[in-house]
Amino acid sequence: GQGLRALSRARAGDVISTLGPIGKGFVPHRERPRALLVGGGVGIPPMIYLAEHLRDRSQEGADEGFKPLVLMGSEIPFPFPLRPS
Repeated sequence: GQGLRALSRARAGDVISTLGPIGKGFVPHRERPRALLVGGGVGIPPMIYLAEHLRDRSQEGADEGFKPLVLMGSEIPFPFPLRPS
């Protein structure tokens, strides 16, 4: 859209105005290992990041047992291959 078009014209060193973070922060708890993460549009990348972060922490032994499930929706095709969890 218009905003992305304007952003694509920005050059290194340009000053841009941003808003964020948006939403209510939270801390994952081991007592609730099945994290349900829902994102759409611009909310998809943070959910993917959080799912990967939780998975990696579980694999490293820092937090055992996190099993995130990410549900995503988009009006346009995803720019990455989809795979089952």
